[in-house]
Parts: sequence; structure tokens; C-alpha cells
Amino acid sequence: MRSYRQAALRAALLPNLQTLAIAGLGNLPLFMSGQLVAGADPLAAVIYELLLMLMLLSAGAIVVAILCEGIERLSFTSLAQLREI
Repeated sequence: MRSYRQAALRAALLPNLQTLAIAGLGNLPLFMSGQLVAGADPLAAVIYELLLMLMLLSAGAIVVAILCEGIERLSFTSLAQLREI
């Protein structure tokens, strides 16, 4: 199950990681641009945007980990045998 769990985490987190890697280089995220238009401090806007992106990334990781654990518990017995459906 470990390889399937790693593949699920990789597939779920890859888009968020790529967005986080190019943040500010090729795009100006909407939350940050809204703060800048409203007159907020640019450094504070960047910090809030990074915080928001990290929260999304961690939420995705937690959800995938919980789902994988639940699927594993439903699919296997305590002796690591596949359940019959």
C-alpha cells in the first residue's frame, strides 16, 4: 500500500507544489493583487499569499492521507489480508 499512498500524495500535491514554485514569477495571485489594489503593504500581501498557498498544500496532504488510511482500513483485515466485497 505504501507505493499507492505515495503515488496518491504525489498526484494530489504536484499541482499545488508547482503553483507554489512559480508564485510571483509568472503570475500575480488573485488574493495578493486584491490586497495591493486595496493599498496594503506589499510585503504583508506576499506573506499572506504564501501562507494561503501553504495552507492549501497542507490541507490537500492531510485529506489524501486520511482518505488513504480509510481506504486501507476498509480494504484489508487486521492480518493484512484483502477483504472480500
